[in-house]
Amino acid sequence: MIPVARQQEPTSFEALVRSPGRAFLALTPNPTGRQFKQHQYWRRCLNDLWTSYSGVCSYSGIWINRVDSSVDHFIPKSTDQQLAYEWDNYRHAHKLTNKAKANTLGILDPFNLAADWFVLDFDSFFVLPNVNLTRTQEGQVRFTIRVLDLNSTGLVDLRRAVIKQYSVNSDLAFLDRRYPFVAYELRRQGRTESIKGAPSQLL
Repeated sequence: MIPVARQQEPTSFEALVRSPGRAFLALTPNPTGRQFKQHQYWRRCLNDLWTSYSGVCSYSGIWINRVDSSVDHFIPKSTDQQLAYEWDNYRHAHKLTNKAKANTLGILDPFNLAADWFVLDFDSFFVLPNVNLTRTQEGQVRFTIRVLDLNSTGLVDLRRAVIKQYSVNSDLAFLDRRYPFVAYELRRQGRTESIKGAPSQLL
């Protein structure tokens, strides 16, 4: 995970999402999960969310297609219903990451994240806490990694495949667009060239 710049609310958001959402909440102040499912107005802005964040998952830092894209409520609807239809509470997330997060509170927010808290180990392709963090900060990072399942087999294999492809085509600009966390870590660790010579068994 790397810091993500908060993007501006689309001009259509008020009419498509916030206004009907607030009307629903005015009639149903404490909606159940089932009632929310019948009023998923946030889905109307999914294409805008995908476009605003260039298709990249705000948590895992990987590009996802529109089919696997989803709107995550950073503060869950079950915690604060009034934020259910607010653009600033949305994070663009892969469906699986969104499902893993569910209604969990206390994970680190990519919108307010300090740089270099999460690092990538290019031997294991696991996301880890930076060794320079305090014990409290390290605990926050480990909690976030665990809740979001950032070291799932699928994500680890994807990072490995991305680096393997990079070792062939050396297209760092492509990584910047599609896998910004990987690209950032290659630069931060000074491995944009040396990773190309990594033992084949690691890739």
